[in-house]
Amino acid sequence: MTDLARGLRAMLAADLLRVVSKGLLVLVLARILLTPAEYGLLYLALPILGTVKLLSNFGLPKSTARYVTEYVEKRPGQVPHLIRFSFGVNAVTITVASVGLVLASESIAAVLDEPALAPLLVVGVGYVVTRSLAGHVGVLFQAFSDVRWSALVRTVSSVGQVTLAAALVVLGFGVAGALWGFVLAGVVSTTIGLVVLYRRFYRQYDPDDGMESGLRRRVLRYSVPLTATKAANLLDKRVDAILVGYFMNPVAVGYYTLAKQISEFVMTPAASLGFTVSPEFGAHKASGDMERAASLYRSAFSSVVTLYVPAAAGMALVARPGVRYVFGADYLGAVVAVQVFGVYTLLLALDKTTNDGLDYLGRATARAWAKALTSVANVGLNLVMIPRYGVAGAAVATVITVSALVVVELYVVVVELPVSARDLAVDTGKATLVAAGMSIVVYALLPYVSGLGSLFGVVGAGLAVWAALATASGALDVRRVRAVLG
Repeated sequence: MTDLARGLRAMLAADLLRVVSKGLLVLVLARILLTPAEYGLLYLALPILGTVKLLSNFGLPKSTARYVTEYVEKRPGQVPHLIRFSFGVNAVTITVASVGLVLASESIAAVLDEPALAPLLVVGVGYVVTRSLAGHVGVLFQAFSDVRWSALVRTVSSVGQVTLAAALVVLGFGVAGALWGFVLAGVVSTTIGLVVLYRRFYRQYDPDDGMESGLRRRVLRYSVPLTATKAANLLDKRVDAILVGYFMNPVAVGYYTLAKQISEFVMTPAASLGFTVSPEFGAHKASGDMERAASLYRSAFSSVVTLYVPAAAGMALVARPGVRYVFGADYLGAVVAVQVFGVYTLLLALDKTTNDGLDYLGRATARAWAKALTSVANVGLNLVMIPRYGVAGAAVATVITVSALVVVELYVVVVELPVSARDLAVDTGKATLVAAGMSIVVYALLPYVSGLGSLFGVVGAGLAVWAALATASGALDVRRVRAVLG
């Protein structure tokens, strides 16, 4: 098995475990341990903390990863200097962001008219610190083309979250206990990641006498467009929940967050694929093997649309019985958002497969501009649509703007790599036909859903029809799947 396949297998295993753990956590918190208002309050705090996390590391980790990938091949003695420099800068930015969060916590709570939010934001300093460092470590493992260690860190964090957060809530610590569980899980996983990074990678290279002249400046300069991209990601994925909380209430935040979490669970395989193959684009470009890079992207794109076009259709069809029987009738207000986010799942899967690759191809600036413009548009649409259409309006606004972003990303890929737009269209057409066939069967079986057992039966039937049609059409290569997962 190739290193790429091993890495993909490790990331898939870790991300699937993360999804199961996170899904279990969401289910336990939403259905059993917390009320919809408490659940919404927790997930109102988390996007605010995600905003501060952006300010705590900017685009520095990914910029460092890009240069680590380059210098490992041509001048490995610079790698220790790159790592030390990036963590030194990161320590300063994390400190500044954390102090700012504590000082601003009361004011943020006042603006959102949620007094209970302030103490959560103070606890969230630990969340910001651990998530920033874990993200930094993870992209460096990616840069060294050994994402198995990224998988380990993610696995420890995922399992720790579900066990520690649930345990602390059960012990009576409420919403704050859930957040403390996230923090403690982050401490454990980040510590493991830092130790592995130091022992297995940092010490592997004998440092040069000093850092190459101008290298610090190049790292910081390349981090600027990456920071813009991360800021735009923040606007897409965090600010919408904050705006729902501002215009509505924590219960509505709970509905919206639940719908978005379901879509993010479904796109996990695409995230694993994108994280694993992205450095390969840069490596093939550096070696001049553009045909190989194009073939790799075509294969990734085909896999994504084959899986996620039918997944989007399936989410729209089973949203109502799924929410009712899995999370309870109290969350039926999330149904329309879940249906809209079926399309978001497909778009997010394409984005995850494409966006990191653009960084490694040296097209971070183009992506940053596209991301910034669409994210600003997303905020504008949310401001218009949330007061009028509520949670569903926020979901539609997100789908519209992410659609525009994905179109731009695909255009840049077609320009940068010898990828045929016609081939991508053919792959999408095959996936659409598979989705149509699957949807007919699922729609016909929906009237028979009366509980969890029959719901899972209908979903299983849909999956069986999808597998049969995808294999028969040639969209799904069983031998390739076995080679990666077997």
